Amino acid sequence: MIRRVISETQRAWLADELDFWRGEGVLSEDQAARFLKLVTIFGVIIGTHAGGFYLRYRRQARLLSEIVIFLACLFYGVGIWLVAQVFHLNAHYPDGVWWWALGVLPFALCLDTLLLHAVLVALLALWAGLEVLGFGHLGAWLFGRWPSLGNGAYSLPL
Repeated sequence: MIRRVISETQRAWLADELDFWRGEGVLSEDQAARFLKLVTIFGVIIGTHAGGFYLRYRRQARLLSEIVIFLACLFYGVGIWLVAQVFHLNAHYPDGVWWWALGVLPFALCLDTLLLHAVLVALLALWAGLEVLGFGHLGAWLFGRWPSLGNGAYSLPL
């Protein structure tokens, strides 16, 4: 996706159009509020990460930055479920934990803090437990269903 910066004139026009669309019934209040929810969710996640990096590299507050980035990684996980709730997405819920762990992985590797490594290990253990224990009856899908081979967290070693 290409990021584009819009001018204040374009932003004002878009805000007027949104008001007009709501007035005409093309866009409901709920649909317009969804954009505001997403901005809030992503704003909190990005702002908390930025604050953690500011504390770590500008202020040299290593311990405080570790705590703030830990909170940012928790907010990332919460954001996954909030976005799914906003858009009424219904999916295989252990996948959300997998994506959460995948989002924490670069921070755990690059910042090399024990707290983030512990969060990553806990998330991967939670995901593996949900897959194996919660959905063990499904069997493996590898070139068809093999009921004798139980469901597992096969991508965990990767």
